[in-house]
Amino acid sequence: MLLNWLPGPSEPCPVPPFATHVIGVGGLVLNSQGEVLCVREATPPSGLPPMWKLPGGLMDLGEEISEAVAREVLEETGVKARFKSILNFRHQVH
Repeated sequence: MLLNWLPGPSEPCPVPPFATHVIGVGGLVLNSQGEVLCVREATPPSGLPPMWKLPGGLMDLGEEISEAVAREVLEETGVKARFKSILNFRHQVH
């Protein structure tokens, strides 16, 4: 890949120096009564009603899955959760 970052030295280039990918995580958090922690979409896709989902987001480069899930749950809900296991993986090629 050939790349020339134009904005200058004051604004770092957002392109990583090597090929990479993006991984999203979601946390299925259960309390002692078996209730599931969900968050409501702040801005749903255009034309759709507000939706409920599991808290989650994108992993940071070099972050462990367990750390990313706990961080995303805390960021979105304020709840400190403990990672127990992986429930599911999905891989999709566009």
